[in-house]
Amino acid sequence: MINHLPKGIIKKLKALAIYQIIGGLLGLITTTWIVIQFPTFTPFIIFLFTIAFGLYIFSLVSGWLLWNQYTAGVQCSLINQYLQIVQFAIGGFAYTYISGAYFSLGIDLTYSYRLLIDFGIISTWQLKAFTQTQVVQLSFNFVAILLIVFLTHVKRDLEDDVLLDNLLTEENPTL
Repeated sequence: MINHLPKGIIKKLKALAIYQIIGGLLGLITTTWIVIQFPTFTPFIIFLFTIAFGLYIFSLVSGWLLWNQYTAGVQCSLINQYLQIVQFAIGGFAYTYISGAYFSLGIDLTYSYRLLIDFGIISTWQLKAFTQTQVVQLSFNFVAILLIVFLTHVKRDLEDDVLLDNLLTEENPTL
């Protein structure tokens, strides 16, 4: 449990929990809407939708763990944010996963050098494989990067507290 952290940090973790839960819910709603409107399904398309649903369910679980102050919530949230840093499209493959808000900067190298700036508050995803597109893009989500910095500090504080507790409870050896 992470209830021994300062109240300010606990409030920020609760806000992040709400953010991840809302992002996961919006992602599930958006993905369900896309599934309803999708014309035909192949096993591979079903596989891609399953990945999208799994990512948004993971966001919900991460938020729930943080809300209930489980230490695993910090680690799951870190993984969830790491999955959102890089967005790319190259050689017929594309990956974008965003659960919540985003501010992305990147570059489009398809025909020339072009700066990409993208931002929004609605969860989004893009998974493509084996397409015939010529697009070459690479972007980074700075919201995810900032959340990783925050969570890394929290994780370090938790690890320091565990080490301190272990030192304080360790018996003094007698010579």
